[in-house]
Amino acid sequence: MARPVIERTPTGIPGLDELLGGGLPKGRTVTISGGPGTGKTTMGVQFLIKGIEAGENGLLVLMGEEARHVKENMLNFGWDLDRLQQEGKLTIIEFGPSKLSQTSISGLANLIRIASFGVKRIVIDSITTLEYQVKDPFERRLAIMYLFETLSGTGSTSLVVAEMSYASPLARKYEELEFLAHGNILLHVIPLREEHVLALQITKMRGIEHDRELHPYKITPQGIVVYPDQRVFYYPATYTPPA
Repeated sequence: MARPVIERTPTGIPGLDELLGGGLPKGRTVTISGGPGTGKTTMGVQFLIKGIEAGENGLLVLMGEEARHVKENMLNFGWDLDRLQQEGKLTIIEFGPSKLSQTSISGLANLIRIASFGVKRIVIDSITTLEYQVKDPFERRLAIMYLFETLSGTGSTSLVVAEMSYASPLARKYEELEFLAHGNILLHVIPLREEHVLALQITKMRGIEHDRELHPYKITPQGIVVYPDQRVFYYPATYTPPA
């Protein structure tokens, strides 16, 4: 019996769609996780920009950094978020820690439902703020599930940014988000010899075949570029390669 064909949403990020076999599963929620300086926000905004260029309006929910700072940073890549807002192609919601503490998760979900009308792509940056706000593990899991259900209900393809801290791909622990999301993209900083290499890894993407290896990427003046034909071989300091 043939497997059902899942529609794709091309990310538009050079090299990434090749690793995904054409793009993200349409209408699904995927996490982007990584440490500081790995380009999480850049990748999320680039996903929205490429969608707008393809005629798909976007929604950016900022739960950490202020919108004015994000807008200033994105100008370095030639992405004028103010202009896109004025043209009605991009909606930005600021929902920082102070607002989150005063408003229930259902309130945030309702805002997303309203703002997502006519939107095909959604980015939340970052959900770690929500995780810190909800202390009880059971309540936190319910809150994340509710938010993910809300995103799924919009019919949009969503990227959810998450902050992670670990020394290496082998030292990290699996996060709760990774089990709840439809897919996971990890952004690593890997020490190799005397330099640090940025490496991307797709650890899960339900319903589609995808690459699972570590591939280098760069943050260029045009945004993120992934190199699918190159691989990063990482061994911990204590590892001895076979003779």
